[in-house]
Parts: sequence; C-alpha cells; structure tokens
Amino acid sequence: MVITSLGLYNFLYIHSKRFFFVIFMFVWFMFFLSSCYKDCGQNGEKSLKVVATIFPQYDFVKQLTKDVKNVDVKMLVPPGADMHCFELTPQNVMDIKNCDLFVCVGGKSEVYVKEILKSIDCEKVKVVSLLTVVGEDKNFDDEKSHEHLKEDEPQKDEHVWTSLKNCSKIVEALTKELCKIDEKNSNSYKANESKYLKEINNLYEEFKGFIVKNPNKVVVFGDKFPFYWFFKDYEEYGLKYLAAYEGCSSHGDVNFKNLQNVINYVKKNKIPVVFKLEQSKGDIAKTISEETGAAVRTFYSCHGCSKEDFEKGETFLGIIKKNVKTLKEALV
Repeated sequence: MVITSLGLYNFLYIHSKRFFFVIFMFVWFMFFLSSCYKDCGQNGEKSLKVVATIFPQYDFVKQLTKDVKNVDVKMLVPPGADMHCFELTPQNVMDIKNCDLFVCVGGKSEVYVKEILKSIDCEKVKVVSLLTVVGEDKNFDDEKSHEHLKEDEPQKDEHVWTSLKNCSKIVEALTKELCKIDEKNSNSYKANESKYLKEINNLYEEFKGFIVKNPNKVVVFGDKFPFYWFFKDYEEYGLKYLAAYEGCSSHGDVNFKNLQNVINYVKKNKIPVVFKLEQSKGDIAKTISEETGAAVRTFYSCHGCSKEDFEKGETFLGIIKKNVKTLKEALV
C-alpha cells in the first residue's frame, strides 16, 4: 500500500512538472507569435512604424495612413501631458530607433531630439522635422517668439502647426516621405493627402471669411502666446493681437506693465473676449476679465490633446475648428 502511494506520488510529481513546462512553452510560443504579428502585421507583412513626438504630426500621419493596413503610429508625449516638460523613457528611445519614420518639431521644447538623432541610423530611420519643412530649423534657438502690435521686429516661434498654410506644407512633406518608404501604398497616401489638404484649405478659408468681414481686427490673449504663425497666416487681412506674455516659455513671468497695458486696451476698445490656452488655469485671463468685464474663452494651440478627447478620437482639425466659434465671438 505504501509503495503504491509513493508510486502514485512520483507519477503525479513528474507529470505535473511536464504539464507546467508544456503550459510555459505554450504561453511563450503565443507571446512570440503575438510579437511577430505586431511586428509583421496581417498576412505576415512587415508593418510600417511611425513615431511622432506630439499630437499635431501624430494626427497628420493618422489621416494620411487612413485605411492603409499594417501601419503602426505612436505618439511620444502622452495625451494631456505638456510637451515642454516631457522626458524620454528607455522604451521611447527603442521605439524611435526601431521605427521607419520619426516626425518631430525639432525645436527647444524637444531638446532630447538632437541626442536621439546622433544615435540612430538615419539610413534606416527617416526623419521629418516640422521646423525644417517650413524653413525655420536655423531659428528655433531664438528666445523671442512674440510680435507686438507695433511690429518691432520679426520673431521666431516653433509652434509652426498653428498656421494652416504650414500644415499644408507639412502634410505634403509627410506624404512624400511615406510614399518613399512604402511605395506599394503610395496611391492611398496621395489620395488621403488630396482629401486632407482640401479640409485644411477649407478651414483656412473659413477663418479668412469672417476676419475680412469684421471691422475689429485685434485679439487679446491673457496667457502664454504660441500663435505667431496663426496670425502670420492672416496678417495681410489686418489681423493683430495683444498678449500679456512674451511668447510661450513655461518659465516666463508676466510683465505687469505689459499686463496693465492690456487691461487698459481692453477697457478703452471694449474688447468682448480675452483668451486663455487649453490646459491652462487662465489666472491672468481671469484677472483681465475681472478688471474689464471681458469674457474668458479658450483658444486651442494643439500642443497636445486631452486624454478624454484622444480616447474619443478627436482630430487636429476638429480641435482647431473650435477656434472658429470663439474667434468670431472675439471679433464682433
């Protein structure tokens, strides 16, 4: 009886080890297949991997690759995070080094990009810098990024995607690069490009339409100011701005003399709206509002996208369209 029990014990012990070994190998094999599937895409085809630093260029690529199979697009700066405070993780570095196309702004807010570009194989990883595309890559170290109503001197601002004209240039550059990397899907990329450029141009014309018609051409910002390029688009139609801050530096403090000038201007000219940025508490805008009675509204720079909007599938143009309504309210 003892021998039988011992034999049964040994039998169960040995086979239980084999059983768990088989389970382990099965799980490992499935993980391997899953990884291979993610890397190769459907039908064993290798996936096209794109990494974009922030939301605007991420969404540009998403629109251009719409309905194209086996395209993996990642965004480095998470939804709701501040691009100016972002720090790379080891996984981010690996994603960039292993991608086919890396899309960055290329400015001071992305200081990590310079070091990354030194360490990647630029023959394997193609790089598109927004500042390079619009011809501003030599100027992003300039501290000034604000143009006064007096138009003191030309200024530099790395938030080039706030200009719809620049967006068209960027989309064209991205399409060209995607077609080079993935020739078999070039017709799809070009078709998506054509449709998307029309949407961008239609939105540009919508802004232009009411800017031209309204006699009031001055917009007031009680916040950081990353909109030089937006106003550059419409300066020929007389659109100007007044801002409490000198540019968009996260370390800059408001100039109180400048703030008082803004308050006086709003009072004197009965400006109906003062703007703040998305993801901003809007303390300065509220101060101006309390002193003048102007309403506080949000003007979207699209530095990023809130987590809630991102999960809902919000798009870059969808966010920019929100500015149409509030700008109309400001230019009455």
